[in-house]
Amino acid sequence: LLASLANSAAVGMGAAAAAGIASLIQFEDAFAGVRKTVDADEAVLQRLSDSIRDLATELPVAATELARIGELGGQLGVKTSGLPIFIDTIAKLGVATRLSTETAALSLARLQTIFQLPETEIDNLASSLVDLGNNFAALEDEILSTALRLAAAGKVAGATAADVFGIATALQAVGVQSQAGGTAMARVFQAITIALQGGTKE
Repeated sequence: LLASLANSAAVGMGAAAAAGIASLIQFEDAFAGVRKTVDADEAVLQRLSDSIRDLATELPVAATELARIGELGGQLGVKTSGLPIFIDTIAKLGVATRLSTETAALSLARLQTIFQLPETEIDNLASSLVDLGNNFAALEDEILSTALRLAAAGKVAGATAADVFGIATALQAVGVQSQAGGTAMARVFQAITIALQGGTKE
């Protein structure tokens, strides 16, 4: 009986070790994408790898998925120093909303670039987006889609990221489709800009 129990324990330990090794290999494969897109030395990459693994213990998101978010961040030009915040923010959005991590990453990174916001601001953008989705009759993905359509023209007209999120939310809350509403408001911004530049009564 003791021999049988010992054998069972050994088999269980062997299976756990094999699963651990397989998980490590999968993570290293995923992290290879981060290495390709991030310009950093080995010490910095190791700290980033450690932070991703630590985050995987805090969020219901696999370390491999977090590494893929990091790879996407690198492709979008997020600096190495800003990647941990970027990964954490995008992963939480993926958990809290119906946004895919890829859509959230691409959209927020583009808004950040358009409005020239510091990398630490991506967390504020995400928090604002979730808060608007929770408090108005608008879904986060719809708000984000509309905001992106407004962003470039809004920035030229002097609008802030907060202004754009507010207008996008208002449009969605009254049932305006993101494509139509975003395009129409972008034209309004353009008209305002042209009128201001002309210095006329209009």
